[in-house]
Amino acid sequence: MLLLVTAASAAVLVIAASDLRPAVGQPVRLTASWSGPLPAEIAWRGVDTALGAEARVVPRAAGPLLVHADDATITLDVQPAGNAGAPQVQADARSLPAVEAASCRDDRYPALAGAWVAWCSTTGRVDRATHLGTRAEVSLSAGATAPGLGPDAVLAADLGLWRLPEATPVPDQTRVGTGSVGPPATDGTHGVFAWANRVEAFALTERQREQTEAAPLPGYPTALAWPFAAWVESGGETGEDVWMRDTTSARIPLARTIRNERLVVGSGRWLAWVDEAGVYVQDTTRGERRAYPASTGFVFGPSLWGPVACWEDRAALRDGTGDIDVRCSDGVTVARPGHQRAPSRWGPWLLFREAGQMMVATAAELVFDDDDPRAEGGGNTVAGGWRGAHRDAPVAWSFDWPAAGWRVERWDGAAWVPGEALAVGPVTVSNPSGDAVRLRPVDGAAR
Repeated sequence: MLLLVTAASAAVLVIAASDLRPAVGQPVRLTASWSGPLPAEIAWRGVDTALGAEARVVPRAAGPLLVHADDATITLDVQPAGNAGAPQVQADARSLPAVEAASCRDDRYPALAGAWVAWCSTTGRVDRATHLGTRAEVSLSAGATAPGLGPDAVLAADLGLWRLPEATPVPDQTRVGTGSVGPPATDGTHGVFAWANRVEAFALTERQREQTEAAPLPGYPTALAWPFAAWVESGGETGEDVWMRDTTSARIPLARTIRNERLVVGSGRWLAWVDEAGVYVQDTTRGERRAYPASTGFVFGPSLWGPVACWEDRAALRDGTGDIDVRCSDGVTVARPGHQRAPSRWGPWLLFREAGQMMVATAAELVFDDDDPRAEGGGNTVAGGWRGAHRDAPVAWSFDWPAAGWRVERWDGAAWVPGEALAVGPVTVSNPSGDAVRLRPVDGAAR
């Protein structure tokens, strides 16, 4: 579970580690969210260096390593070995001429609602949806200017929930009316809405609305990783900060530093945001916060498919050596002439804008290794394997898969061995040898 300290006097509320299964010698970044006045005065123990709310430790031996920040603790499960490098995955891009790129009043759309592209007709409202796999198209009754998008779901505060491919909102769903200060968020079952002085999060079939005192910045979207919800506030001397509603509906700081943390999004049990230094993905159940150094934009936020984040990469543009590309934390990259902007990811598909057109890139393959945030299983990470290490016990990955015509391959220590066809929907794939799996189109060509 997310590590919380509930003592009324405690200013350290959450500890997160950049990796809960680091290898011996692998630096680990630790962050304690701090609710007290700055600069943070935290008594760290079990670390090598510390400065305020952040610390660093380099494990020197395999086994459990306990870290303290005031009264909060977190345990690192240090491994004998670790994987090296990261896969780089190319993606084949093509245009979506049927989807208007610039018709929406809110330029955060078109965007993906699961495998559906939610876009706008000439009304300027999100009132169309096109499925990337089947190319089925739906006209949404009424439509919404700035809805929340979730897996096969579109949520508007005043109109309710469309469950795609249905053209009309679900009957008897709670509607909160007008007056929200930013787009809501949904996972298709729950919703979170932001008001000037509060955030409300609840199951959409329930009438009871849990409220949390908050001051969300107008125009910024909320994010959902049920039962947690997140939003962005102005912290004065700390700039923009990400705050979170916990399981008791209390507010706690999730990311509060002198940097500007903003553009928070959610998917499954993960929340992500950006600041000037990079992109961060927090596992709300395990207390793991993976950081991806990046020079991102602050107009279009990151996109999440589970723990996989995608963002605008502006490093070459700011260096004067190139333009804007799109990169994802699992290695999927779109680097083409001109600017690729506004990424939106689901499964093998990456939606983006280029030269006034909507484009979709399909990954040539996807690799899930034993250090993937979704990896489940026991055992130790030992030397030898596809990226230099593997677990000495079976490992499995669970995720929502949208694309037909793909199969599973497993690394057996020497080669990729073809396996079963991959179903569409919630799936679990495994490798009994504790090493990587690869997903590829059956015919070998991404589409």
